[in-house]
Amino acid sequence: MEISSLINLLPKAEVHTHLEVSLPISRVYEIAKRNDVTLPLSYEDCIYKSTHYEGLCDFLSILRVACSALKFEQDFYELALSYFKISYENNIVYTEPQYQSCNFTKYGVSEETILNGLWRAIQEAETNYGMQINLLYGIGRGASVESSINSLYFAKQHSEKFKGIAFAGNEFLHPAKYYKEIFDLSSNLGLAGPNDEFLAVHTGEEAPPEIMIETLHNFKIGRIDHGIRALEDPFLVKMLSTHQIPMGMCPISNKALKALDQFPERNYIYNDFLDHGCLISINTDGPAWCGGELSDNYLDFANHNMHLNAAELSQKVVKISENSFKCSFLSESDKTRYINSVRRIADNLTTLD
Repeated sequence: MEISSLINLLPKAEVHTHLEVSLPISRVYEIAKRNDVTLPLSYEDCIYKSTHYEGLCDFLSILRVACSALKFEQDFYELALSYFKISYENNIVYTEPQYQSCNFTKYGVSEETILNGLWRAIQEAETNYGMQINLLYGIGRGASVESSINSLYFAKQHSEKFKGIAFAGNEFLHPAKYYKEIFDLSSNLGLAGPNDEFLAVHTGEEAPPEIMIETLHNFKIGRIDHGIRALEDPFLVKMLSTHQIPMGMCPISNKALKALDQFPERNYIYNDFLDHGCLISINTDGPAWCGGELSDNYLDFANHNMHLNAAELSQKVVKISENSFKCSFLSESDKTRYINSVRRIADNLTTLD
């Protein structure tokens, strides 16, 4: 069987994606026109910039363009449903999308408007696509402590709609240690699970290992999002492997945002993490703006492992599918159920071959 067919047939989880960048750029501009919003970039300039990132800051600046277009509940419904449709087409059976309300509230949109639209899309996708969806409430580096506190209290009021907390943004400008009050509050409010096991923190995408170590030292973390620069510190990699700390990595996004330029002598750093026994999953970061859908990321992974024979390559792809569930915030019984489904399908395909 062709490896692309195996990738398409395997059930997958996605645990690291941002709903803000789930709409195609063309649709963003259509919604902006519908809402009588003049965006700060022309459509052509936005297309160009989205394919010529120089780093995370470029991506975040374009993200602000997308967020400023959305004003009404219907917009957020369409935003989320766009992602769920892409997910369904990529055989994603479980997903943990995150969003940061501060990206929209600064343009005058209410928290309720955002959540109502997203929640309507979640319910529709679970019904029509048979997906399981757990929404993560995002806190952004760069948001004021006061606004972040207000956001957490809003999340607490609607805690039945959120599985956990995600923390993202520019680490150089806003190190995690400056947000201890926010971490403590999310813990005290029970938003990140009984033992903070449902807290996902972006770290080590651009910032060096010492910042990752500082973050891990100060906070309980259920999953690291990105974490690629850990590879520069063998002791950190060993710790991540020994403790099987889940890591949600985004290969095509890392390439698009030039994060992989830090490893010019390595062919494919994600194999290094696997070889060291780290628990990594492969994700999109955002399928519409980050360079590829989930199946594209899996195929990219396979293309970097073509030195293996067919059976070895299939086993490695199946392992990545299994890891996607292991890195999730699902219960252990649900993880086992999904992983058994992956193995059953993989075994059946092997028998057919």
